Amino acid sequence: MAVNLTLMATEAPAVVYFADGSSVSVPPQEERSVQIPDGDFCTISSTAAANDEAEHIPPEERALAFAERMVSFWVELADKAREAAQQPQATPV
Repeated sequence: MAVNLTLMATEAPAVVYFADGSSVSVPPQEERSVQIPDGDFCTISSTAAANDEAEHIPPEERALAFAERMVSFWVELADKAREAAQQPQATPV
């Protein structure tokens, strides 16, 4: 089973990163559909600048900042999952 994901056309290039380490690049102004295997995840990034100052940051620095935010997001998600797994699953009688 898979989940169908449609990435609508954007003003800037976008990249969909999959759990297996592969990725799909999507050119600007192009719609793309991809399938995510059941139980997997993906992260989508775009090179569109959030503000005018970001346009002047070298691509390598933007890539590093994105990677750091992505790692932080997944670590936080994993911490929440670990915490939920440690909670009692049943109420004692």
